[in-house]
Amino acid sequence: TCTSLVSAACDQATPLVDTVSGDTSTGTQLFSGSCTGTGGAREAIHTYIPTQRGAAVLRMQSETDQGMYARSDCATPQSQTQCTDVQAAGDTENLVLLVEAEVPVTIIVDGFQSPAEAGPYTLTAELVLFIETEPNQTAGEANPWADPYVAAIAPSEDEDWIAVEVAAGAQLLTATVNGVGMECFLRQLDSEVEVIGPDGSTQLAFNDDIDQANYC
Repeated sequence: TCTSLVSAACDQATPLVDTVSGDTSTGTQLFSGSCTGTGGAREAIHTYIPTQRGAAVLRMQSETDQGMYARSDCATPQSQTQCTDVQAAGDTENLVLLVEAEVPVTIIVDGFQSPAEAGPYTLTAELVLFIETEPNQTAGEANPWADPYVAAIAPSEDEDWIAVEVAAGAQLLTATVNGVGMECFLRQLDSEVEVIGPDGSTQLAFNDDIDQANYC
């Protein structure tokens, strides 16, 4: 009996373009995520369609305890890709999603555990474009360096090779990796950096975490 209700709610999802304001008080009670939305909490549904491949940085602010989660298919709970409800009421929740051009993503804002946690919210989406071109798994496939160089480690065992040209003579090269959004907070991105010589195989330097504070 819920199938038609879920389909109707998904069909009526509000488009997310840059910034949208909403209120879950008038929302449905049909959905829940792995980290939020239980106990009959009310939700609001949005559809985000990225214009290009990249990282969608989502921020949701509410004065009540609400979280958000993303699905690749609105009506399918198993299609959830990310979920967050780690901040107290009044603080901003963050999600970072790997997205492909013109592939819709469902974003659901949901109260934590009760209908009493429903309320107004503001949801924003910022698309950080990738300049990376796959495959770049070897020295021969290395992408030319650009500043900034924005890419993704996906899947988890992925390697990204970047070719950096330096002037003749002794040079000091410093390579730094910074995570985007909440990956560092959630300890999801454990990056390693290796500097390889011109022959494509000789290791000149290696680092795996300066310290725990710089985990990414």
